[in-house]
Amino acid sequence: MTSHVRRSNSLRATRGLENNENVPVVKSHANTAGPAKAIGAKATANVLKQGAKRPALSDVSNRAPSTATHGTKPVVPVTKRSSLARPIRRELSHSAISTIPEVPVLDVEVLADAELEGDMEVDDLNVASPISELHAHHIPQGVPVTEPSYTKGDKLELQRVADEFVDEWDEWGDISMVQEYADDIFTYMHELENKLMPNPNYMQYQNDLEWKMRGILIDWLVQVHARFHLLPETLFLTINYIDRFLSAKTVSLQKLQLVGATALFLASKYEEIQCPSVAEIVYMVDNGYAADEVLKAERFMVGMLDFELGWPGPMSFLRRISKADDYDIDTRTIAKYILETMLMSHLFIACPPSFAAAIADYVSRAILNKEEIWTDAHVYFSTYTEAQIKPAVDILILECLDNGREKHGAIFDKYSDKKHKKVSLFVEAYLNKRVRMS
Repeated sequence: MTSHVRRSNSLRATRGLENNENVPVVKSHANTAGPAKAIGAKATANVLKQGAKRPALSDVSNRAPSTATHGTKPVVPVTKRSSLARPIRRELSHSAISTIPEVPVLDVEVLADAELEGDMEVDDLNVASPISELHAHHIPQGVPVTEPSYTKGDKLELQRVADEFVDEWDEWGDISMVQEYADDIFTYMHELENKLMPNPNYMQYQNDLEWKMRGILIDWLVQVHARFHLLPETLFLTINYIDRFLSAKTVSLQKLQLVGATALFLASKYEEIQCPSVAEIVYMVDNGYAADEVLKAERFMVGMLDFELGWPGPMSFLRRISKADDYDIDTRTIAKYILETMLMSHLFIACPPSFAAAIADYVSRAILNKEEIWTDAHVYFSTYTEAQIKPAVDILILECLDNGREKHGAIFDKYSDKKHKKVSLFVEAYLNKRVRMS
C-alpha cells in the first residue's frame, strides 16, 4: 500500500512538471542509460561554439511548415554543425538569380494545351461580352492610368448606391470586419494611397535607367518572391518602395538590383511573420553586394521614404470588393493575376491601388462572362462606377494582358500552375478566342 501511494505521488509530481518550461525534461529510463542531466550554461556555450542557431520558439508545436519546394529535400533540423547543415539560402542555387541584365525568364514547359482546373474551361468561353468590344474605343497607346475624375453623373450614382446600402449594412457586415469603422478606415486608406503615390515620370530624371530595366528588375523580383513563398502584399509593397525611392533619388544601373533587393527585404519585414535574412538577401543577389551594403542601403531607403512604410496595397481593396462577389475564387484569382501584370507597366504607376483593384475585378468578371459585370454592390464597395473603369480597361488589355508570355514571363509562368488554377492560360485563351471571332 505504501509503495502504491509513493508511486502515485511520483506520477502526480511528474505530470505537474511536464508543462513547466523551467524544469529539465525527464527522459524515460528505457531510452537512456543514466539519469537526465540538467541543461546548464556550459551546454549552451558548447552549442554556441558549434555555430548552431536556436530558432525562436523552437519548442512550440505549431511551427511554420518547411520552406522546401517541389524537387528539393526538406530542411532537417540538426544538433551538430556539419557539412550537411546548409543555410536555407543554399536552396536558391538552382533558381534564376543573377545580375539584372542577365536575368533569364523562368524555364518552364509551355502549357498552352493543358487542361484548365475547375469550371474555367476555354471551350465554354463566351466572347460576346462587353469586354469583346474593348478595342473599339481606340485608346492611344502610352496614356498613363490615373485616378479617374468624378462627373456629376458618377457622384449621383455613388450617392444613390450609398443610400440604398445604408439600411442593408448589417446584412453585409461581419463582426470581425468592424463594420462600424469601415468607412473611416477606407477613407484613411484612400488618403494614404494618394499621399504615398510615386512620381509616374521619374524615369526622365534617371540618367542610366530606362523603363525596360524596371521591367527586368520586377520580373526577377517576382521569381525571388515566389521562391521565398512570400505574401502577395509583400510584392506590391516592394514595387511601391522601388518607385517611390527612384522618384526621390537618382540611381546608377549598377545599384538598381541593390535597390530591388533592399526594397524586398524591407517590405518582407513589414508584411511577413518570418522574413528572409540578410545572408539570404546577399545570396539572392549572387553575392554582388556585401551584407553591410544591404544594411546600409536599408537605412538609406527608409530615410528616403520618410519612414512612411504603411502603403495600402491593392489586395486590401480587392478583399473589400470581393464581398460583392461573395468571395468567388475564380474571380479573385484572375483579379490577382491582372494586378500583378499591372506592376510590369509603367503606365499604372500613378494608378491608385483602389482603382487598380476595381479594374482587375471588373475585367475578371467580364472574362468569366458574369450576368451583370458591375453591380450596385461593386460600386458601393469599390467607390468607382462602370463609366470610370471602362477607359482604363482598354489600356490594361493592350498594355498588360495581350501577349502576356512575352510582356511578363515570370508572372505568366507563376499563374500557369494548378495552384493558381492556370488562370494565365485561361486569360490567354480567352483573348485569342476573342480575336479569332472578332
